[in-house]
Amino acid sequence: MTEPREEKKGFRTHMAVCLAAVACLFGRAVFHEFSLEDVAFLNWGIIQDPRNFLRFWTTIAGPSVQTFSYTPLKTACLSLMYLGFGTQAYLYHGFALIVHGFGVAAAYQIARFFTKNGTIALCTALLFAVHPLHIGGMSSLAGMVDMLGLVLMLWALWHYLILRENDEHASFLWVYVLGCAAIFMTEAAVVFPLLLMIHEIARPNARGRRYWRTAIMMAAVALLYFIGRYFFVVTEDVVSASAGSLQAFFKGIIWAVGIGYPQELPERFLYGAIGCLAFLLSGLCVLKQEQNETYSFLKLIGGWLLVCVLPFLIMGDFPVYVAGRYLYAAAFFWCLLFSSLIFMIMQRSIDRPLAVKAGASLVMFFIVFYGALTFYNLGFVSLPVAFYERMVKLYPDDEKMRLDLARAYQAYGDPAKSFVQYSQLIKRDPKNADVYFMMERSLVAVKNYEMAQEALQQAIRIKPDFAEAYYNLAGLNAFLGRYEEGRNYALSAVRLWQQQGKILEAGQALDAFEGFVISKTQPESQETTKGSAPLDPSSP
Repeated sequence: MTEPREEKKGFRTHMAVCLAAVACLFGRAVFHEFSLEDVAFLNWGIIQDPRNFLRFWTTIAGPSVQTFSYTPLKTACLSLMYLGFGTQAYLYHGFALIVHGFGVAAAYQIARFFTKNGTIALCTALLFAVHPLHIGGMSSLAGMVDMLGLVLMLWALWHYLILRENDEHASFLWVYVLGCAAIFMTEAAVVFPLLLMIHEIARPNARGRRYWRTAIMMAAVALLYFIGRYFFVVTEDVVSASAGSLQAFFKGIIWAVGIGYPQELPERFLYGAIGCLAFLLSGLCVLKQEQNETYSFLKLIGGWLLVCVLPFLIMGDFPVYVAGRYLYAAAFFWCLLFSSLIFMIMQRSIDRPLAVKAGASLVMFFIVFYGALTFYNLGFVSLPVAFYERMVKLYPDDEKMRLDLARAYQAYGDPAKSFVQYSQLIKRDPKNADVYFMMERSLVAVKNYEMAQEALQQAIRIKPDFAEAYYNLAGLNAFLGRYEEGRNYALSAVRLWQQQGKILEAGQALDAFEGFVISKTQPESQETTKGSAPLDPSSP
């Protein structure tokens, strides 16, 4: 009775330390504004009504559009949070803190299961709690839901480890429930069946049994996920988005393994990653003569780390502030591997009582270093415009960063600066129809309607089947009183949407256009529509 009670007391003490570290480092994220993507997701009509739950499974909406992913439960979660939190940013960011707290608890439990040592588990959980890659999950709504999905995956993994070790007739119900929710919530969790399979291959339980059925059941769920992705997501755009998949995979490993958050000095952090990998390989060589169980544990965690980066092969390349949210589990496995390796080497080199203290001191150095980098970089994501200005300054040749800066100026009330950024993008690539399309909003905001119309017409000349550009032309002409010309553009947009199989969107768009025209032409509605912006169905 005394030992379990002491263990629970130790768990509570260790978790209090970890959660205090999370609160100190990430607490100020509660006061951050919505990111640029957050504003777009919350304004998406389909997300604002949870009754669209069934449509979430057959339509890519909200965050899924940005990453070409099939994540119906992510959209459902954002819809429910919108119902409860509205547009109060601090509530969403506060919920992200709670989610990360549960993630740290799962990390501690898994580390304690493998190492059977509370000190190593505490060091692993602390290192994971302050990891700089969590910035993306703490400062973005979509990132927060991706983090939630991977937290569910870690808890499913912990339940699986406990049940297969202690209960011969376990039902694994919670493993199935949490694993299914994780897979359909974030694309990064689709590797969960592979984690189970690798574990079954590497480590039978204490009775020598292997539980293949659980891994096979979760593999069937992952197959259902890929079927949904094939039918509802896969397009030519996905292929182009994933062109740099191998490069993205190696970047993911560097970001998970490297010391820090590669922004100002990416080449220095690359050296840090190489140094960490060299330390890892040398440590494995040193410990190769140890007990088979110890060495197999290191190989298992290393394999899990690589598997957790595999989703980048299908998702493609993203900036680190986006990619970090998908590396939540990979960061944990790195922290577990790194901490365990340090303690094992210390125990091999010096006497055991001193070895634990020396190992904890060395890991604490990295905890402080990780925490300092996290605290430093978190401050830059509090204001979206300042964040993208900083990113453009760091990466002046990155067109994606400049496009995000233009959109940030546009979303946060500085259309003149937005137009300047769009103009620079057009100079670099005059054949980019999407830039002309997005620039129209900035021109409308400064009331340069003729130039806005020319921007949309140029987008159509470059991309003749650009239905959204036709529809924005319809709204712009209706706003300027050219109703017949606007109706012709609207019919062209509807015809293109029908050809693309977007029957529902076509009908809704035509109804919205006719309603807008009626509101502009009826005398009693003149007062309420004065100063209205043109129809803009391209906005989420």
